[in-house]
Amino acid sequence: MDPKVERVGLGRICVLVLASLLVGVVVPVSAAEREKSVGDLVNIAKNRNQHPEVRTNAIEKLGGLTEAGQIRDNNVGDELISIARSDPNKPDDMFVRIAAIKALSALQQTVEHRLKDKYIPALIPVMKDTKEHVLVRKAVADLFGDTIENDPKDHQGIAAYETLLEIAKGKSESQLLRVAAVKAIGAYGSLKALDVLVGMLTEPEPRIREEAAGALFVLLGKLGGSAEIPVPAINKLIEMVGDQKMAADLRVNVMKVLAQLIRDGNRQSLQAMPKIVEVVARNQEVKLVKGGIQALGIIGSAEAVAPLKQAYLDFLPAAGKAPAAPAAGAVGAEGAVAPAEKSDDTDVRREVMRALVSVLSTQATRPQMDMKAVHDSAQLLVKAVDDDPSTMVKEAAIFAMRYLYPVKFKAEQWDAVDALIFLMRAQGTADATKLKIAETLTAITGQDFFLDVKRWDDWFEKNGPRKARAPKEK
Repeated sequence: MDPKVERVGLGRICVLVLASLLVGVVVPVSAAEREKSVGDLVNIAKNRNQHPEVRTNAIEKLGGLTEAGQIRDNNVGDELISIARSDPNKPDDMFVRIAAIKALSALQQTVEHRLKDKYIPALIPVMKDTKEHVLVRKAVADLFGDTIENDPKDHQGIAAYETLLEIAKGKSESQLLRVAAVKAIGAYGSLKALDVLVGMLTEPEPRIREEAAGALFVLLGKLGGSAEIPVPAINKLIEMVGDQKMAADLRVNVMKVLAQLIRDGNRQSLQAMPKIVEVVARNQEVKLVKGGIQALGIIGSAEAVAPLKQAYLDFLPAAGKAPAAPAAGAVGAEGAVAPAEKSDDTDVRREVMRALVSVLSTQATRPQMDMKAVHDSAQLLVKAVDDDPSTMVKEAAIFAMRYLYPVKFKAEQWDAVDALIFLMRAQGTADATKLKIAETLTAITGQDFFLDVKRWDDWFEKNGPRKARAPKEK
């Protein structure tokens, strides 16, 4: 462009803007430059002449709305339902419809909590229609799984659940759709799904068995120990734990189901305990070892803590190893490097610390707690805080220690508090670790001295049995 012409063009723009400011005239702004109103977004979403990507982007913005008035004034819910269900004679773009289904889920969960009364009857036929693409049907199954709840007064939700049950059982349906339905019926939390999920544990398709076991774990958690699983089904689950031909994910889910049954007092499932311990003690596959550790944490008894302690020791690097560059997160302080070890070893020990959270949580809620389980857990946490070479493991132990907060755990609190203050005081402890220590100290003691280690020291000396760990700060 000729420089003179460019200067003239800029000059005219400046004059127009100045004139508008002086006389109150608004300079027109293009639609592309203007932020779209909710009404604009609805029109774009509905307009089949628009590019599908443009429509999808508009629908995603509608799903992110947070003001109920805007949603209702612009009939956003009704318009999204209309797009989602489509017209069989003039089918809409599949991915635009899926975006609308996801947007309905977002609005139902955040703003419009009765929107499901409209979309459930509209979309059940879509999910049931075998002529619909499986991705659309799966999107509806996901929507129902995320938004319906086990409420005897919610007749629409019950209708959706019944449809999901039929799809989950339908062996002629695609695996993708069945998996979505299986997850949904587990999350719904009705005893009615129990027999269906137990029956799926013997299906030939590994993915279905795996998802059924996972859904069964979720379902049992929601039923809160009230489920009566038939003895043959429990025996099948126990058999699956030791079946090395089974996929690791399936065996992990099965161990968690059995652990939940053991915790809830099911006597038949106690036979699984030795098999879970054996997986943790002898298996070479880290995923299975970690899954077994999680199961032991769910069980939460003293019998479960003993193998957890052994697993921790088995995966602890031998003292005196030459230092080497650690995995990310293994450096605790400036210049401090953990001993050489496999990252898997660190992961397993950290999983043990996390399992101890489950143990302490379980004991805290029991009318008659297992004091040995609490004591052994607390001592293992103290050992990790004192001696573990990995900051990741130490920090997992620090987090777990806050679950010693119940008054009935008071006898186990002092060693933990002492270890935490010592680590806060230790030269080279990273600031991020000190912050975590302060949070846990406050949770256990009810005091809040933040990072003031001298005040923590003074408080402990006055209130607790001081141990000779190291000289106090002057």
